[in-house]
Amino acid sequence: MHGHGGRLGPGRDGVRRQEATIDRDGVLEKAATHASAIGKSLLTQFPSDMRTDHLKRYGTARLTRRTITDARVLSDTLERLTCNQPVFDLREYANKTVCSAVGVNTGTEAGSLALAMPLADAHRLKHATHTLARKAIPVLLTLLISGGITL
Repeated sequence: MHGHGGRLGPGRDGVRRQEATIDRDGVLEKAATHASAIGKSLLTQFPSDMRTDHLKRYGTARLTRRTITDARVLSDTLERLTCNQPVFDLREYANKTVCSAVGVNTGTEAGSLALAMPLADAHRLKHATHTLARKAIPVLLTLLISGGITL
């Protein structure tokens, strides 16, 4: 499971910005936000202008043949989702992986809890995602109390 927060408000220098998402290996991947479930989940939580700015700044590179590369199509898709709806990545970020993410936010902090599984287990993704969505807040509270994450 992956979790990451992105600040919605101004940073120390007063500039509003989205922090990078973190990929499976913990590498910052701003340019892959459009293709990953966790990135798309974070993007749904940002105002439209910030989302548009991010997509213009980092682009929508094709990572697999299933990656959505049309920024307008991606924006329209994300605009229809609420910040608490599960978001899926069905081989858009990596060919042999399926992922989902559930948005969790607290005030001005955007965050997501995500899961990834091998393509061979894709049939389990929908059920696992619904379980994650039901348990997102208790998991987040546990991580906060244990010091596993900080806001």
